[in-house]
Amino acid sequence: MAVNHEIPVSPPDSMAGITEPAIKPEATSDTTQDTNLDPSIASEKEIAPHLESISRGIINAINTRNFDATSSPWIHVANSIETNRDSGPKGSRTVTKADLLAVFSWLGTEFPDYRIEIDSVSVVVHKAFVWSRKGCTAEVFINAQATGGPGFPLGVQRKYVNVFEFKFGEGRWLAVRETLIDGMGDFMVPA
Repeated sequence: MAVNHEIPVSPPDSMAGITEPAIKPEATSDTTQDTNLDPSIASEKEIAPHLESISRGIINAINTRNFDATSSPWIHVANSIETNRDSGPKGSRTVTKADLLAVFSWLGTEFPDYRIEIDSVSVVVHKAFVWSRKGCTAEVFINAQATGGPGFPLGVQRKYVNVFEFKFGEGRWLAVRETLIDGMGDFMVPA
């Protein structure tokens, strides 16, 4: 009998009876602006460390179970984000930030030992259209390993690459896409 160890994109039915995660609604007025990192005036060398910090913050927030949508780093995630989480080779789909945070909350509840450790981070800023903010994107590549999750218990590390695509809009950089790529080589190794 096959066991499905995929992480759901939508909160699973098994969450019935589990207290709703402390996810606050979107803030109505956000004063956190990245105007000094506007791609029309900032260099790649200025933008890259900022996006790395946001991405590391997302991993840290998952590890510390901070799922407050109105706080950093989540204010840098678009209200609708495209992800391949739980969709594998079938492609990606768009989910709401609230649903994504609910899945992370469920993951932390169901697998309290689940942790992500970052091995390395690389940032690529694409400024092909310097004159147009619409054309400016960036990708953050995180080489990481997770342990204590579904299908890989504590002591077994699952290696993967997490790619966040960011776009600049409304005065700040927002993660608009997340892609998970299973690691190469030894897929799961003892910790």
